[in-house]
Parts: sequence; structure tokens; C-alpha cells
Amino acid sequence: MTRDETIIAALQAGVTLRDAGEPHGISRQRVQQIAKIYGVKPRRSFEFFTPDEIKRAVTLYKDCELNCAETARRLGRSYNAVWTILVRLRVFVSMIDPWSAGEDKLLAAHYGKKSAREIAALIGRNRNKVIGRAYRLGLSRRSRARRHLDLQDGAVT
Repeated sequence: MTRDETIIAALQAGVTLRDAGEPHGISRQRVQQIAKIYGVKPRRSFEFFTPDEIKRAVTLYKDCELNCAETARRLGRSYNAVWTILVRLRVFVSMIDPWSAGEDKLLAAHYGKKSAREIAALIGRNRNKVIGRAYRLGLSRRSRARRHLDLQDGAVT
């Protein structure tokens, strides 16, 4: 069996492009070119979700109020695969990943007590998104009373 035949057989069995090319030391893109030559349509990352995986993705996203990135991490899938499934099911209709009520509560509870980087790791978002969301929610790094006391004591803030 030639290299190309082995790759085509693997793709028809449902193996991803990267996994089909790895034993032969070739890139995902080269495997895609080979598949096109032979008229084989490789599976896409969001295909082959089991019904249980789909149900779990919806539950994690809607009921547990997790964002798309955290849902993908818990399922062991890529962000794009989970995002695509949620959009196709009309569960997730925004082009951006909106903040859930649970994430807002977590942010409000920790903002000013932990660094933005620590909160970002806790929530599963990047530091800049945490800072931007805190600003839009009107959260302050320190309470006004504490800031006022620091100024009275002559402390530099």
C-alpha cells in the first residue's frame, strides 16, 4: 500500500488530517492536498460529535453558564468545533463569546482582590477581556472608601 493509499484509508476511517499525516512526516496541508487529488472529503473538527457530546456541550454552556472556551476544554474539543456546534444548534448565536451571568459574578467577587491575570485564568479568558468587562460593569480595582483613606494617609496610589 502506498503512502497516499494509506492516508486516504485513514481519512475515510474518520482520522483527522493532522493524525493521517503524522506517521508519514507530512503536514496537515499536504494531506489535504492529497485528499483533494483523490476526491476524498476529510472530516472537519466539528463533525463526529456523538449525541452525548452535543448534549453535554449544550448543558455546560447553557445550564452551567460556562463560556465556549471552557466548554471546549472540558469536552476535549477545539474552541472552533464547539462554537460551530453551538451556533448550528442555535444555542450560541453571537459572533463574539458573551459573558455569562456566572462569569460576571465571579469577576465582581474577585476584582480588586486578585490580579486581572489570576481572574482571567480562573474564568478562562484573557487579561484584557477581564479588564474591559470590569470597566463595562463599573467595577473598580479598589473601593472609593479605601482610595480616599489611602490619600488621607499620604500613601501613593
